[in-house]
Amino acid sequence: MALSDREQKLLEQMEKALYAEDPKFASSLRRSGFTIAPGERRNVIFGLLALVSGLVLVFGSVVSKTVIVGIPGFLLVLTGFVFIARGLQEPVGAATPTPTKVRNRTKNSKLMSRLEERWQQRRDGGF
Repeated sequence: MALSDREQKLLEQMEKALYAEDPKFASSLRRSGFTIAPGERRNVIFGLLALVSGLVLVFGSVVSKTVIVGIPGFLLVLTGFVFIARGLQEPVGAATPTPTKVRNRTKNSKLMSRLEERWQQRRDGGF
């Protein structure tokens, strides 16, 4: 069921508020697994074909008891895994920068300056 324009705007506002309040939690909610990266479908298809053909060669070498056929099959299986892994990516929401880190730095710098002032007071005999 499609959302109306008003509901869509409300949903976007709620998402922005969630990211502003707790970006780590929001990004963990967004992670639903791996997806195929845009433009990488060809790599995934090639990887699957290499994987299947490599498995066929490996099983063929086991049946025919010839190691020479199994080695290229094993290499094809590894190549297939590499191409499949290249084509997969994490969702975009997982890589968004967190604005709380900037806030923590300012809090930490204020805390450090307060601690330095207290230390100076103690060294000067103020306490």
